Amino acid sequence: MRPPVLAGLLLAILHLNTPTEASAQDATCSSGAHQLPTPLVGTWHEFTVTPAGLVFEGELRSSLEMGGCAFIQAFVSADSTFTFRSLGYFNDELNTWIEHFVLSNGRTATYQWERVGADILLNRTQPDAGRFRLRVTEIQADSYVVVEERRAADWDEWRQGERTMTRRVSEEIRIQPGT
Repeated sequence: MRPPVLAGLLLAILHLNTPTEASAQDATCSSGAHQLPTPLVGTWHEFTVTPAGLVFEGELRSSLEMGGCAFIQAFVSADSTFTFRSLGYFNDELNTWIEHFVLSNGRTATYQWERVGADILLNRTQPDAGRFRLRVTEIQADSYVVVEERRAADWDEWRQGERTMTRRVSEEIRIQPGT
């Protein structure tokens, strides 16, 4: 016979996984605003855009999980010396996505998403709020471009920096960490 605590835990897990609960969760994260990250879902190769051409930087895996309520990303550089993980969630009060990054160099960053025309802006809220953002632009089914934008003060114009070309990868040619 199972101890009562374990039996209670098993019942709670089974209750959370009932179709009724899953359907309710799916319904709460299916609005148009919740769909903003959808074009970015997949396995991607990232390239820095240079005057000499594209330089391969690494692989990014992005997914919408928990019925579309969580956006999760994992990046590994080509030489496996740099990685990051992120977790994004839809903030109902702000009516936008918030994404938290943890980098392998010990740094962290938080971004608030915003749709501007056909682009998605990731405005950094921590650290250096209002000084740095990422512009996801030229979004296609098999590629998109990320442009770093910076400004010294709130009243300054945004200046574009590094550009990254991101291309969708088929499952057959994905890189493995450490290879």
